Amino acid sequence: MNAGSIKINTGDIDFIINRIVEAERLPKQQYIDRELSNISSSISAYAQILELLHQMKDLVESFRQKKAFSARNINTSDKNVLAILTNDAVEAKYSINVLQLAQKHKIISNLVSKKEKFGPGIVQIQLNQKQFSIKVRPNSKLTDIMEQINKSDNNPGIQSSIINEIKGQRLLIASNISGEENVITIKVNTHFRNSLNKLNYHNHVQKGTSTKLKEGTNLSMIQVQQARNSKATIDGITTISNPENIIENSIFGVKFILKSTTKENEPETEVEVTHNEKKVLKSIEELVESYNQLYKKLKAFEEFNPKTGKSGVLASDNVIRNINSNFKSLFSSKIESDNKEIQSLTELGITTTRQGTLEINYDILNKQLKTNFNKLSNFFNGNQGFLRRTENTIENMMKITGAIRVREKSLMKKNHRLLDEQLTLDHRMKALEKRTRAKFTLMQNATNKMEYQLSGMINMMSR
Repeated sequence: MNAGSIKINTGDIDFIINRIVEAERLPKQQYIDRELSNISSSISAYAQILELLHQMKDLVESFRQKKAFSARNINTSDKNVLAILTNDAVEAKYSINVLQLAQKHKIISNLVSKKEKFGPGIVQIQLNQKQFSIKVRPNSKLTDIMEQINKSDNNPGIQSSIINEIKGQRLLIASNISGEENVITIKVNTHFRNSLNKLNYHNHVQKGTSTKLKEGTNLSMIQVQQARNSKATIDGITTISNPENIIENSIFGVKFILKSTTKENEPETEVEVTHNEKKVLKSIEELVESYNQLYKKLKAFEEFNPKTGKSGVLASDNVIRNINSNFKSLFSSKIESDNKEIQSLTELGITTTRQGTLEINYDILNKQLKTNFNKLSNFFNGNQGFLRRTENTIENMMKITGAIRVREKSLMKKNHRLLDEQLTLDHRMKALEKRTRAKFTLMQNATNKMEYQLSGMINMMSR
Protein backbone atom coordinates (compact mmCIF):
# COMPACT_ATOMS: atom_id res chain seq x y z
CA MET A 1 0.00 0.00 0.00
CA ASN A 2 1.42 3.43 -1.03
CA ALA A 3 0.53 6.92 0.24
CA GLY A 4 0.11 9.75 -2.37
CA SER A 5 2.53 12.70 -2.13
CA ILE A 6 1.15 16.00 -0.84
CA LYS A 7 4.43 17.94 -1.43
CA ILE A 8 4.17 21.43 -3.06
CA ASN A 9 6.79 22.35 -5.73
CA THR A 10 9.16 25.26 -5.07
CA GLY A 11 8.04 26.98 -8.28
CA ASP A 12 4.44 26.90 -7.15
CA ILE A 13 5.41 28.41 -3.81
CA ASP A 14 7.27 31.27 -5.51
CA PHE A 15 4.27 31.97 -7.73
CA ILE A 16 1.88 32.03 -4.78
CA ILE A 17 4.20 34.33 -2.75
CA ASN A 18 4.58 36.79 -5.64
CA ARG A 19 0.81 36.96 -6.13
CA ILE A 20 0.27 37.60 -2.42
CA VAL A 21 2.94 40.39 -2.35
CA GLU A 22 1.72 42.03 -5.57
CA ALA A 23 -1.87 41.99 -4.38
CA GLU A 24 -0.77 43.80 -1.23
CA ARG A 25 1.49 46.25 -3.15
CA LEU A 26 -0.82 47.16 -6.05
CA PRO A 27 -3.21 49.75 -4.53
CA LYS A 28 -0.45 51.76 -2.85
CA GLN A 29 1.92 51.43 -5.83
CA GLN A 30 -0.75 52.65 -8.26
CA TYR A 31 -1.39 55.67 -6.03
CA ILE A 32 2.33 56.55 -5.83
CA ASP A 33 2.89 56.11 -9.57
CA ARG A 34 -0.17 58.18 -10.44
CA GLU A 35 0.79 61.00 -8.09
CA LEU A 36 4.45 61.05 -9.23
CA SER A 37 3.32 61.18 -12.87
CA ASN A 38 0.94 64.06 -12.13
CA ILE A 39 3.66 65.95 -10.28
CA SER A 40 6.15 65.44 -13.12
CA SER A 41 3.59 66.67 -15.67
CA SER A 42 2.71 69.68 -13.54
CA ILE A 43 6.32 70.68 -12.94
CA SER A 44 7.02 70.35 -16.68
CA ALA A 45 3.99 72.53 -17.43
CA TYR A 46 5.12 75.20 -14.95
CA ALA A 47 8.60 75.16 -16.51
CA GLN A 48 7.06 75.81 -19.94
CA ILE A 49 4.95 78.64 -18.53
CA LEU A 50 7.99 80.21 -16.89
CA GLU A 51 9.94 79.94 -20.16
CA LEU A 52 7.17 81.72 -22.09
CA LEU A 53 6.93 84.40 -19.39
CA HIS A 54 10.70 84.85 -19.56
CA GLN A 55 10.56 85.23 -23.35
CA MET A 56 7.80 87.79 -23.05
CA LYS A 57 9.76 89.70 -20.41
CA ASP A 58 12.82 89.74 -22.69
CA LEU A 59 10.71 91.17 -25.51
CA VAL A 60 9.35 93.89 -23.22
CA GLU A 61 12.85 94.79 -22.00
CA SER A 62 14.17 94.84 -25.57
CA PHE A 63 11.25 97.00 -26.69
CA ARG A 64 11.95 99.46 -23.89
CA GLN A 65 15.77 99.43 -23.74
CA LYS A 66 16.43 99.50 -27.49
CA LYS A 67 14.31 102.64 -27.63
CA ALA A 68 12.22 101.62 -30.61
CA PHE A 69 10.43 104.98 -30.49
CA SER A 70 13.79 106.75 -30.86
CA ALA A 71 14.60 104.88 -34.07
CA ARG A 72 14.57 107.03 -37.18
CA ASN A 73 14.59 106.67 -40.95
CA ILE A 74 16.67 108.99 -43.12
CA ASN A 75 16.28 109.60 -46.85
CA THR A 76 18.12 111.76 -49.37
CA SER A 77 16.77 113.08 -52.66
CA ASP A 78 19.91 112.41 -54.75
CA LYS A 79 23.39 110.88 -54.74
CA ASN A 80 25.31 114.07 -53.95
CA VAL A 81 24.99 113.42 -50.22
CA LEU A 82 24.83 110.21 -48.21
CA ALA A 83 23.23 110.77 -44.81
CA ILE A 84 23.71 108.34 -41.92
CA LEU A 85 21.96 108.31 -38.55
CA THR A 86 24.38 108.10 -35.63
CA ASN A 87 22.14 108.91 -32.68
CA ASP A 88 18.64 110.00 -31.68
CA ALA A 89 18.20 112.52 -34.45
CA VAL A 90 15.25 114.88 -34.35
CA GLU A 91 12.53 114.45 -36.94
CA ALA A 92 13.19 117.20 -39.48
CA LYS A 93 13.97 118.07 -43.10
CA TYR A 94 17.14 119.76 -44.39
CA SER A 95 18.42 121.18 -47.69
CA ILE A 96 22.12 120.59 -48.42
CA ASN A 97 24.08 122.52 -51.06
CA VAL A 98 27.54 120.99 -51.61
CA LEU A 99 29.85 123.82 -52.67
CA GLN A 100 33.10 121.85 -52.90
CA LEU A 101 34.61 118.54 -51.90
CA ALA A 102 37.69 118.08 -49.76
CA GLN A 103 40.90 117.25 -51.64
CA LYS A 104 44.35 115.89 -50.83
CA HIS A 105 47.35 117.97 -51.82
CA LYS A 106 49.32 116.57 -54.77
CA ILE A 107 52.52 117.86 -56.38
CA ILE A 108 54.58 116.49 -59.26
CA SER A 109 58.09 117.02 -60.59
CA ASN A 110 58.92 118.19 -64.08
CA LEU A 111 59.89 115.55 -66.62
CA VAL A 112 63.41 114.15 -66.07
CA SER A 113 65.43 111.51 -67.87
CA LYS A 114 65.25 108.01 -66.48
CA LYS A 115 69.06 108.05 -66.39
CA GLU A 116 69.28 111.29 -64.42
CA LYS A 117 71.18 111.06 -61.12
CA PHE A 118 70.37 112.89 -57.87
CA GLY A 119 72.30 113.66 -54.72
CA PRO A 120 74.01 113.86 -52.46
CA GLY A 121 71.76 116.04 -50.29
CA ILE A 122 69.03 116.29 -47.69
CA VAL A 123 65.36 116.47 -48.68
CA GLN A 124 63.14 117.87 -45.92
CA ILE A 125 59.41 117.22 -46.40
CA GLN A 126 56.69 118.85 -44.33
CA LEU A 127 52.95 118.07 -44.11
CA ASN A 128 51.06 120.72 -42.19
CA GLN A 129 53.15 121.02 -38.98
CA LYS A 130 54.82 117.61 -39.19
CA GLN A 131 58.07 117.04 -41.06
CA PHE A 132 60.71 114.41 -41.78
CA SER A 133 63.94 114.21 -43.78
CA ILE A 134 65.62 111.72 -46.08
CA LYS A 135 69.32 111.59 -46.91
CA VAL A 136 69.87 111.10 -50.63
CA ARG A 137 73.13 109.36 -51.57
CA PRO A 138 75.22 110.35 -54.62
CA ASN A 139 74.00 109.05 -58.00
CA SER A 140 70.56 108.07 -56.67
CA LYS A 141 67.75 107.43 -59.10
CA LEU A 142 64.28 108.97 -58.86
CA THR A 143 62.95 105.55 -57.84
CA ASP A 144 65.45 105.47 -54.93
CA ILE A 145 64.07 108.77 -53.64
CA MET A 146 60.50 107.46 -53.97
CA GLU A 147 61.34 104.38 -51.89
CA GLN A 148 63.10 106.45 -49.20
CA ILE A 149 60.04 108.67 -48.84
CA ASN A 150 57.57 105.77 -48.59
CA LYS A 151 59.69 103.70 -46.19
CA SER A 152 60.61 106.48 -43.78
CA ASP A 153 59.49 105.67 -40.22
CA ASN A 154 58.81 109.36 -39.58
CA ASN A 155 56.57 109.86 -42.61
CA PRO A 156 53.41 111.64 -41.29
CA GLY A 157 51.16 110.63 -44.18
CA ILE A 158 52.80 111.20 -47.56
CA GLN A 159 52.82 108.76 -50.47
CA SER A 160 55.13 109.03 -53.49
CA SER A 161 55.07 107.24 -56.82
CA ILE A 162 56.76 107.33 -60.24
CA ILE A 163 54.89 108.23 -63.43
CA ASN A 164 56.66 106.92 -66.52
CA GLU A 165 56.22 108.74 -69.81
CA ILE A 166 57.72 108.32 -73.30
CA LYS A 167 60.38 110.98 -72.79
CA GLY A 168 61.15 110.35 -69.14
CA GLN A 169 59.53 110.12 -65.72
CA ARG A 170 58.06 112.25 -62.96
CA LEU A 171 57.91 111.96 -59.17
CA LEU A 172 54.36 112.36 -57.78
CA ILE A 173 54.04 113.19 -54.09
CA ALA A 174 50.59 113.22 -52.46
CA SER A 175 49.16 113.68 -49.00
CA ASN A 176 47.13 110.82 -47.54
CA ILE A 177 45.11 113.38 -45.59
CA SER A 178 42.66 115.82 -47.15
CA GLY A 179 42.04 119.37 -45.94
CA GLU A 180 43.37 122.83 -46.65
CA GLU A 181 45.78 122.72 -43.72
CA ASN A 182 47.51 119.57 -44.95
CA VAL A 183 49.80 121.21 -47.50
CA ILE A 184 53.08 119.63 -48.62
CA THR A 185 56.30 121.67 -48.53
CA ILE A 186 59.71 120.36 -49.72
CA LYS A 187 63.05 122.01 -48.96
CA VAL A 188 66.22 120.61 -50.56
CA ASN A 189 69.68 121.17 -49.10
CA THR A 190 72.32 120.42 -51.76
CA HIS A 191 74.73 122.00 -54.26
CA PHE A 192 72.90 124.54 -56.42
CA ARG A 193 73.67 122.57 -59.64
CA ASN A 194 72.47 119.24 -58.25
CA SER A 195 69.34 117.78 -59.90
CA LEU A 196 67.96 117.28 -56.41
CA ASN A 197 66.92 120.95 -56.50
CA LYS A 198 64.17 120.00 -58.94
CA LEU A 199 62.26 118.55 -55.98
CA ASN A 200 61.94 121.86 -54.13
CA TYR A 201 58.37 122.95 -53.52
CA HIS A 202 56.90 125.91 -51.67
CA ASN A 203 53.16 126.42 -51.67
CA HIS A 204 53.44 129.92 -53.10
CA VAL A 205 55.32 128.72 -56.20
CA GLN A 206 52.21 127.38 -57.90
CA LYS A 207 48.66 128.10 -56.82
CA GLY A 208 45.39 126.82 -58.19
CA THR A 209 44.63 123.47 -59.74
CA SER A 210 45.53 124.19 -63.35
CA THR A 211 49.25 123.96 -64.22
CA LYS A 212 51.43 123.51 -67.28
CA LEU A 213 54.16 120.94 -66.73
CA LYS A 214 57.63 121.88 -67.98
CA GLU A 215 60.12 119.56 -69.66
CA GLY A 216 63.88 119.51 -69.08
CA THR A 217 64.02 122.66 -66.93
CA ASN A 218 65.24 123.28 -63.39
CA LEU A 219 61.87 124.43 -62.12
CA SER A 220 60.59 123.31 -58.76
CA MET A 221 57.79 120.78 -58.39
CA ILE A 222 54.32 121.76 -59.53
CA GLN A 223 50.96 121.54 -57.75
CA VAL A 224 48.47 119.32 -59.59
CA GLN A 225 45.75 119.22 -56.92
CA GLN A 226 45.09 121.87 -54.34
CA ALA A 227 44.59 120.96 -50.70
CA ARG A 228 41.14 122.08 -49.58
CA ASN A 229 38.26 121.47 -47.20
CA SER A 230 34.80 120.37 -48.12
CA LYS A 231 32.17 123.12 -47.94
CA ALA A 232 28.40 122.98 -47.87
CA THR A 233 25.43 125.02 -46.71
CA ILE A 234 22.46 123.76 -44.71
CA ASP A 235 19.09 125.35 -45.49
CA GLY A 236 20.90 128.18 -47.26
CA ILE A 237 21.99 129.72 -43.95
CA THR A 238 24.61 127.66 -42.16
CA THR A 239 27.95 127.14 -43.92
CA ILE A 240 29.97 124.15 -42.78
CA SER A 241 33.52 123.16 -43.63
CA ASN A 242 35.59 120.09 -42.84
CA PRO A 243 39.01 118.68 -43.86
CA GLU A 244 37.24 115.48 -44.96
CA ASN A 245 34.16 114.81 -47.04
CA ILE A 246 32.43 113.71 -43.86
CA ILE A 247 30.55 116.30 -41.84
CA GLU A 248 29.57 115.44 -38.30
CA ASN A 249 28.27 117.37 -35.29
CA SER A 250 26.58 120.02 -37.40
CA ILE A 251 23.19 118.34 -36.90
CA PHE A 252 22.75 116.16 -33.83
CA GLY A 253 22.50 112.49 -34.71
CA VAL A 254 23.22 112.89 -38.43
CA LYS A 255 26.46 112.35 -40.33
CA PHE A 256 26.77 113.60 -43.93
CA ILE A 257 29.10 111.99 -46.45
CA LEU A 258 29.60 114.35 -49.40
CA LYS A 259 29.83 112.51 -52.71
CA SER A 260 29.75 115.28 -55.32
CA THR A 261 29.12 118.99 -55.60
CA THR A 262 25.74 120.50 -56.38
CA LYS A 263 25.79 121.55 -60.01
CA GLU A 264 24.61 124.92 -61.22
CA ASN A 265 20.81 125.02 -61.70
CA GLU A 266 20.60 121.68 -59.88
CA PRO A 267 18.22 121.46 -56.88
CA GLU A 268 19.76 121.14 -53.45
CA THR A 269 19.85 117.72 -51.81
CA GLU A 270 16.87 117.15 -49.54
CA VAL A 271 17.59 115.12 -46.39
CA GLU A 272 14.61 114.03 -44.31
CA VAL A 273 14.66 112.38 -40.88
CA THR A 274 11.42 110.59 -40.02
CA HIS A 275 10.11 108.28 -37.30
CA ASN A 276 10.71 104.57 -37.87
CA GLU A 277 7.08 103.48 -37.66
CA LYS A 278 7.79 99.99 -39.01
CA LYS A 279 10.20 99.20 -36.18
CA VAL A 280 7.66 100.21 -33.55
CA LEU A 281 4.90 98.25 -35.31
CA LYS A 282 7.12 95.15 -35.42
CA SER A 283 7.87 95.45 -31.69
CA ILE A 284 4.16 95.71 -30.89
CA GLU A 285 3.39 92.69 -33.10
CA GLU A 286 6.09 90.62 -31.38
CA LEU A 287 4.71 91.53 -27.95
CA VAL A 288 1.13 90.60 -28.93
CA GLU A 289 2.28 87.31 -30.49
CA SER A 290 4.33 86.46 -27.39
CA TYR A 291 1.29 86.90 -25.13
CA ASN A 292 -0.93 84.89 -27.48
CA GLN A 293 1.53 81.97 -27.38
CA LEU A 294 1.48 82.10 -23.58
CA TYR A 295 -2.32 82.27 -23.43
CA LYS A 296 -2.76 79.30 -25.81
CA LYS A 297 -0.32 77.24 -23.75
CA LEU A 298 -2.16 78.09 -20.52
CA LYS A 299 -5.47 77.14 -22.11
CA ALA A 300 -4.08 73.81 -23.34
CA PHE A 301 -2.87 73.00 -19.82
CA GLU A 302 -6.28 73.46 -18.21
CA GLU A 303 -9.00 72.67 -20.78
CA PHE A 304 -10.79 69.36 -21.31
CA ASN A 305 -9.80 67.44 -24.45
CA PRO A 306 -12.88 65.68 -25.91
CA LYS A 307 -10.72 63.50 -28.17
CA THR A 308 -8.80 61.93 -25.30
CA GLY A 309 -11.52 62.38 -22.70
CA LYS A 310 -8.96 63.89 -20.32
CA SER A 311 -8.48 67.30 -18.73
CA GLY A 312 -5.25 69.28 -18.98
CA VAL A 313 -2.43 68.68 -16.50
CA LEU A 314 -3.26 71.94 -14.72
CA ALA A 315 -7.06 71.74 -14.86
CA SER A 316 -8.71 73.98 -12.25
CA ASP A 317 -5.26 75.27 -11.26
CA ASN A 318 -5.31 78.47 -9.23
CA VAL A 319 -1.96 79.54 -10.70
CA ILE A 320 -3.34 79.69 -14.24
CA ARG A 321 -6.37 81.65 -13.07
CA ASN A 322 -4.02 84.03 -11.27
CA ILE A 323 -1.88 84.59 -14.41
CA ASN A 324 -4.91 85.18 -16.62
CA SER A 325 -6.41 87.56 -14.09
CA ASN A 326 -3.20 89.63 -13.86
CA PHE A 327 -2.90 90.01 -17.61
CA LYS A 328 -6.59 90.81 -18.00
CA SER A 329 -6.21 93.59 -15.43
CA LEU A 330 -3.04 94.87 -17.15
CA PHE A 331 -4.62 94.99 -20.62
CA SER A 332 -7.85 96.64 -19.50
CA SER A 333 -6.41 99.25 -17.11
CA LYS A 334 -5.63 102.82 -18.15
CA ILE A 335 -2.17 104.36 -18.14
CA GLU A 336 -2.45 107.57 -16.14
CA SER A 337 -0.40 110.38 -17.70
CA ASP A 338 -0.68 113.84 -19.23
CA ASN A 339 -1.55 112.11 -22.49
CA LYS A 340 -5.36 112.00 -22.48
CA GLU A 341 -5.77 110.76 -26.05
CA ILE A 342 -4.01 107.38 -25.60
CA GLN A 343 -4.47 105.73 -22.21
CA SER A 344 -5.25 102.09 -23.07
CA LEU A 345 -4.50 99.39 -25.60
CA THR A 346 -8.01 99.67 -26.97
CA GLU A 347 -7.26 103.18 -28.24
CA LEU A 348 -4.37 101.68 -30.22
CA GLY A 349 -6.62 99.06 -31.81
CA ILE A 350 -5.33 96.23 -29.58
CA THR A 351 -8.23 94.29 -28.05
CA THR A 352 -9.01 90.90 -26.50
CA THR A 353 -10.87 88.38 -28.67
CA ARG A 354 -13.67 86.12 -27.47
CA GLN A 355 -11.11 83.31 -27.38
CA GLY A 356 -8.94 85.31 -24.95
CA THR A 357 -6.04 86.22 -27.26
CA LEU A 358 -5.03 89.72 -28.34
CA GLU A 359 -5.64 91.03 -31.84
CA ILE A 360 -4.53 94.19 -33.67
CA ASN A 361 -6.75 96.48 -35.71
CA TYR A 362 -4.09 97.73 -38.12
CA ASP A 363 -6.21 100.59 -39.45
CA ILE A 364 -6.39 102.12 -35.97
CA LEU A 365 -2.79 101.33 -34.98
CA ASN A 366 -1.24 102.65 -38.21
CA LYS A 367 -3.27 105.83 -37.93
CA GLN A 368 -2.04 106.35 -34.37
CA LEU A 369 1.56 105.72 -35.46
CA LYS A 370 1.29 108.38 -38.14
CA THR A 371 -0.62 111.03 -36.20
CA ASN A 372 0.31 110.46 -32.54
CA PHE A 373 3.76 108.88 -32.66
CA ASN A 374 5.18 110.81 -29.69
CA LYS A 375 2.08 110.12 -27.62
CA LEU A 376 2.49 106.41 -28.29
CA SER A 377 6.03 106.73 -27.00
CA ASN A 378 4.74 108.24 -23.76
CA PHE A 379 2.11 105.51 -23.42
CA PHE A 380 4.62 102.68 -23.81
CA ASN A 381 7.85 104.16 -22.42
CA GLY A 382 6.76 106.49 -19.61
CA ASN A 383 7.98 105.85 -16.06
CA GLN A 384 4.62 104.22 -15.35
CA GLY A 385 4.04 103.32 -18.99
CA PHE A 386 2.64 100.10 -20.37
CA LEU A 387 6.03 98.42 -20.92
CA ARG A 388 7.21 99.10 -17.38
CA ARG A 389 3.91 97.86 -15.92
CA THR A 390 4.03 94.72 -18.09
CA GLU A 391 7.59 94.04 -16.97
CA ASN A 392 6.62 94.45 -13.30
CA THR A 393 3.59 92.18 -13.74
CA ILE A 394 5.69 89.39 -15.25
CA GLU A 395 8.44 89.78 -12.63
CA ASN A 396 5.86 89.39 -9.85
CA MET A 397 4.66 86.15 -11.46
CA MET A 398 8.20 84.78 -11.80
CA LYS A 399 9.68 85.82 -8.46
CA ILE A 400 10.53 83.30 -5.72
CA THR A 401 7.49 84.25 -3.67
CA GLY A 402 5.20 84.24 -6.72
CA ALA A 403 2.39 81.73 -7.18
CA ILE A 404 4.30 79.60 -9.71
CA ARG A 405 7.43 79.19 -7.62
CA VAL A 406 5.39 78.51 -4.47
CA ARG A 407 3.39 75.86 -6.30
CA GLU A 408 6.59 74.30 -7.66
CA LYS A 409 8.06 74.09 -4.14
CA SER A 410 4.87 72.46 -2.87
CA LEU A 411 5.01 69.87 -5.65
CA MET A 412 8.69 69.15 -5.00
CA LYS A 413 7.94 68.53 -1.30
CA LYS A 414 5.11 66.18 -2.26
CA ASN A 415 7.43 64.44 -4.69
CA HIS A 416 10.02 63.85 -1.95
CA ARG A 417 7.29 62.56 0.37
CA LEU A 418 6.06 60.10 -2.26
CA LEU A 419 9.61 58.87 -2.84
CA ASP A 420 9.87 58.23 0.90
CA GLU A 421 6.56 56.36 0.77
CA GLN A 422 7.94 54.28 -2.11
CA LEU A 423 10.94 53.28 -0.01
CA THR A 424 8.68 52.40 2.90
CA LEU A 425 6.44 50.33 0.61
CA ASP A 426 9.45 48.51 -0.84
CA HIS A 427 10.73 47.66 2.65
CA ARG A 428 7.26 46.52 3.76
CA MET A 429 6.84 44.30 0.72
CA LYS A 430 10.23 42.70 1.30
CA ALA A 431 9.23 41.97 4.89
CA LEU A 432 5.89 40.56 3.74
CA GLU A 433 7.64 38.33 1.22
CA LYS A 434 10.03 37.11 3.91
CA ARG A 435 7.20 36.33 6.40
CA THR A 436 5.10 34.62 3.76
CA ARG A 437 8.00 32.50 2.55
CA ALA A 438 8.79 31.50 6.19
CA LYS A 439 5.18 30.34 6.68
CA PHE A 440 5.28 28.31 3.49
CA THR A 441 8.58 26.77 4.60
CA LEU A 442 7.04 25.74 7.96
CA MET A 443 4.05 24.35 6.15
CA GLN A 444 6.25 22.46 3.73
CA ASN A 445 8.29 20.99 6.59
CA ALA A 446 5.15 19.92 8.44
CA THR A 447 3.79 18.37 5.28
CA ASN A 448 7.01 16.45 4.73
CA LYS A 449 6.87 15.15 8.32
CA MET A 450 3.24 14.07 7.99
CA GLU A 451 4.02 12.35 4.71
CA TYR A 452 6.88 10.44 6.33
CA GLN A 453 4.73 9.33 9.31
CA LEU A 454 1.84 8.28 7.08
CA SER A 455 4.16 6.26 4.91
CA GLY A 456 5.50 4.44 8.00
CA MET A 457 2.02 3.57 9.26
CA ILE A 458 1.02 2.22 5.86
CA ASN A 459 4.11 0.04 5.71
CA MET A 460 3.37 -1.45 9.19
CA MET A 461 -0.23 -2.25 8.26
CA SER A 462 0.99 -4.03 5.12
CA ARG A 463 2.96 -6.68 7.01
